[in-house]
Amino acid sequence: MTLVVVLVVGLLFSGRPAEAADFDIKEATDLQKIFQVIAEIGRFNVLVSPTVKHARTYMVSNIDPMDALSGLAAEQGLVAFRFEAEGRLPDTFLVGMKGWILEPKIPKVPSDSPFKDFEFKSDTSFSTIVQVIAKIGGFEVKIAADVFNKMSFCLRKVHPLQALYLVAAVNGLKVEAVSSSGGVAKYRLVPGR
Repeated sequence: MTLVVVLVVGLLFSGRPAEAADFDIKEATDLQKIFQVIAEIGRFNVLVSPTVKHARTYMVSNIDPMDALSGLAAEQGLVAFRFEAEGRLPDTFLVGMKGWILEPKIPKVPSDSPFKDFEFKSDTSFSTIVQVIAKIGGFEVKIAADVFNKMSFCLRKVHPLQALYLVAAVNGLKVEAVSSSGGVAKYRLVPGR
């Protein structure tokens, strides 16, 4: 598989979003990987529902990465929810089938809280992802639903609680706060549909 992406305007490592890019993916490639490439170039986060399992080619020229993401989602009959940067949460998109993903109410977190990068390069079980996020965030999570999905993704500069809400939403779950004890916050993931 060869992925060719050429930046037209904007520099990949400049710290600014790319203004336009050419995407030249000539071999059938998993949509999740295509969305990740678009997000990396656009300097935003994307989480794609594990139910999206299509492969395709993708060739487009001189397009803003956010337009590329929303256009590709629409072409595939998918929805893309955009969460604009609030506080320190980078622009983030959730992509999936209509009716499957939820639009979460992401809580604000104190600006002095730790913000992390979460990267799962290979398909990782949903329960493992939730356990890792909870451990880093110092909270407990109970999954009150059978979720057997596997995911690979990268979220940059997010608070662990924000990561939990996003990962839950893209899997059709919502986060409920449960009483805290001993200074440890507790959450439960429940079906949201």
